[in-house]
Amino acid sequence: MIIISRNKEFSSIVKYPLGTHSGIIVARLPYTFVRSQILSIIKKFFIDVEKSKLPNNLTILEVEKYRIKTVTPVSQQA
Repeated sequence: MIIISRNKEFSSIVKYPLGTHSGIIVARLPYTFVRSQILSIIKKFFIDVEKSKLPNNLTILEVEKYRIKTVTPVSQQA
């Protein structure tokens, strides 16, 4: 189960290290947005995103963009 939240604390990779959870999506949207605006952005995100990249990673969702912080495999670490 992937968590979707507006709580920015979930974006802390110190508190919630990548790979230790099923996935977190932090919606950094204006607090003036109403429910319909939030749902519209989330629906568009799920249409555009490659869903296989969401598990175990942190996704930051903003109004016109998103970024996914991924777990780096041990073999790729320097």
